[in-house]
Amino acid sequence: MESKILTPFQGEINGIKFNDEKIYYSTEYILDTIEEQFGEVYNDTFVNNLQYVIERYMNTVDYPSYAELENSMTTDIENAKSFEEIKSLKLELTQLQELNYCLEDNLDFEDYLTVNERQIINYALQKNHYKSIFEYQDETISNLIAENLETWAQDLINEAEFKYHNSEIAFRTDYQGDLDFETLSERNAKPTGIYLVLGAPNGSTVMAEIEFDDFDESSDSIIKFINDAKSKMTKKIQKVLSDFDPDEEFNALWGPQLDYSARNFLAMLDEDQEFFQDRLQYI
Repeated sequence: MESKILTPFQGEINGIKFNDEKIYYSTEYILDTIEEQFGEVYNDTFVNNLQYVIERYMNTVDYPSYAELENSMTTDIENAKSFEEIKSLKLELTQLQELNYCLEDNLDFEDYLTVNERQIINYALQKNHYKSIFEYQDETISNLIAENLETWAQDLINEAEFKYHNSEIAFRTDYQGDLDFETLSERNAKPTGIYLVLGAPNGSTVMAEIEFDDFDESSDSIIKFINDAKSKMTKKIQKVLSDFDPDEEFNALWGPQLDYSARNFLAMLDEDQEFFQDRLQYI
């Protein structure tokens, strides 16, 4: 490690500039601990990220203490079996897109991240034997996952303008039927999958559904699990929107109770097909 102090206060660690003396010394101290344990195995990106994490921590906690932060981080480093163990946690956390937005745009975690997102970060830290950094709330893993997916799905419905009374988000369960998130949470039920019903202006609907993979709390990443579920659901939505067929919808719904002609009805279905095709640009 090549470190030097420039004045007034400017410092560098491996070419990464510092303009805060306390952050400089904390970063240097933690990097020294890593070197004592594993050698100089980090790169410049790691140094830059470490500087940012220390700065954000000191700016967001109510009673910041450099000594407490350094003690906590160095204890975790000394208890780690390898530097890869430290890097694996960083890799997991940066898979949370909202956290990356905070890091890239210098946003305040408490202001930008939802309660659910903060609890997911807490869970990832605790699973890797680190302390929580946000106020802890006792929630089941399945509830954290379901809440995150429900919020994501509702945002998708709003952003893609599926704002019609016939749109729906629900979770499958093994023994309690299909439940919305509020009921799922109240019953502390474990979801086995999720489906979205997406509506068009004239009443046509499409449904996208996925089953959840098994989640092993001892080894699986909650953030990767959520991201994989979102990716699978996105592909399902794209497929059902592309596959919507007005003729099939007409055959399924046409009946004597309708008070308009088949020609008018098909025109409405064609309009809904155009709507679904247009929604693909938002997915």
